[in-house]
Amino acid sequence: MPYISAGRLRRALDALLPYHPLLGITFLCMKQCELPVGTTASWSSAQETEFLNRYYKPPGAPPKKPYFSPFGREEGGSKWRAERYSSTSLQSARTRQDFRLGLEHPPRSSLWGFKPGYVDVFANQLPQDEARRKRKLPVFDLAAWLFRDRDLPGNFNELAKLFRREFKLVDDNEFEKLFVANQHAEDAANFFADSPIDDDELVEIVAGIPLGPSLGARSEADLLKAIEDHIFNDAHLSLPAGFVANFFDSLKAQRFVILAGRPGTGKTAFARAYANALKSVFPEKVIEIVVSIGQDFTEADTIGYEKIAGGLAATKLTSDLFLSGRPRDIYVILLEEMNLAEADYYLARLLPAIESNVPIELPGGGETSYQGVKR
Repeated sequence: MPYISAGRLRRALDALLPYHPLLGITFLCMKQCELPVGTTASWSSAQETEFLNRYYKPPGAPPKKPYFSPFGREEGGSKWRAERYSSTSLQSARTRQDFRLGLEHPPRSSLWGFKPGYVDVFANQLPQDEARRKRKLPVFDLAAWLFRDRDLPGNFNELAKLFRREFKLVDDNEFEKLFVANQHAEDAANFFADSPIDDDELVEIVAGIPLGPSLGARSEADLLKAIEDHIFNDAHLSLPAGFVANFFDSLKAQRFVILAGRPGTGKTAFARAYANALKSVFPEKVIEIVVSIGQDFTEADTIGYEKIAGGLAATKLTSDLFLSGRPRDIYVILLEEMNLAEADYYLARLLPAIESNVPIELPGGGETSYQGVKR
């Protein structure tokens, strides 16, 4: 049985853009939960969050934004939504926007239902085409997104039936007014593929953070033990009890860690041993970059500068970190004697990118995203 093709999923995300997220998320969730018409039943953000976890949580999520919404405008330059998406933006849509006119919801309660005229209310919220006709929700675009990792029937008629069964869309009048399933406009050769979209390609499609090397069957505790074993047994470093674990946890909490101490106490040796320990766990996936900071160090020494003729004169750090074509690797950047110059000066662009996953504009007019690099 076939799967959704990557190309068809890309087209689906473009096609879903004009629709309000309440139609593709809240409405389908409420229908799946079989909320009644003309009365109410218990339903809350908790159930909607479960729905989001099932259908709207692809790999590659940035920190604290686990949900990807293909609907409507971007928020903060992103289609990724926060953990409280249901109880914030979607809650506002169902209680303050015109959708509320089709919903039963006693104030300050967890009871919800549909009003008898809800179909017309929701149909009125559909986007319009150039001829000012309502654009119904496209079943096969929704199916491409919602069933992106499913083994599916290869028949479009059966796929439409599956969609209706999944979301309990049993009312023919409702389905006809809100949805369109045009089998004749679809080409099976382009819609389906023999294998599911792999996670790396899906991450690229949703503009997520590349996944990087996998631990496989190993746990985080296994990773920490492997690092400690390498540092103590292979690098033969003598360190206080718990030091490696504290460093490990510090990197998890903040991807920029400063080792302080007198010259000759082993700061660089430890950092290199840590990088080599990672290399032992992830062969050929760890890139170590050493930058020796000087007293007159500037941002040009860190990320490069714009040539007189235009374009970027890149440093080794920029070449390895941004231009290597290996965004999924693990990068360990060692700043030797970083206190010899003002870090806020020579890391003016790079430091915010490391700390907050914001894009960085390189000299010469090139913008690249630091989000795709594992620190």
